Amino acid sequence: FFFQAEDGIRDISVWLEFRRVLFRSDYGNREAELSRQAAMALRDQDSSSRVALAQLDENIRVQENLIRQTQDNLDYWRLNYNDLAEQRLRLSELEPLLEAQKQQLADMRQQRLDISSNVLLQTRAIQAELAQSLDGLNSDRSSTEDQINSLRAEIQSIQDARNRSEEHMSELQSHWYIS
Repeated sequence: FFFQAEDGIRDISVWLEFRRVLFRSDYGNREAELSRQAAMALRDQDSSSRVALAQLDENIRVQENLIRQTQDNLDYWRLNYNDLAEQRLRLSELEPLLEAQKQQLADMRQQRLDISSNVLLQTRAIQAELAQSLDGLNSDRSSTEDQINSLRAEIQSIQDARNRSEEHMSELQSHWYIS
């Protein structure tokens, strides 16, 4: 029985070293996984925002062309004095249309700014979440390392007690043989 306990005490330090390797690689894997997930989220966000912004930029270009066309028509009818009734009718149609088109353009530009602002906010949120997760992981790692160090100190204490016990047993055996 004594030899089995001694073997177990010797083996415990081997198992702790093995667990330490697993512990470090597990936290390293978790850290890498968190970073990978954050990078994927940022990449997905970047991709979807680029698509939305590209479509919005195209819509803005189309709207700017429509405004130029409406402005050209408005300028034409302001200078056309041939038919005053037709002129008043066209101007009454084109002026509100131009204002509506300008408002749509302003709305599109604001939407573009909102998308860019949201992308920035989401990027910051993802980065903050990653930092918080990594801080939690590092805290867990530190706590686990403290526990391991405490167990190591306890093992060292047990090994020291065993060594003292072996020395005492040797003294007793040598004393018995002398007597």
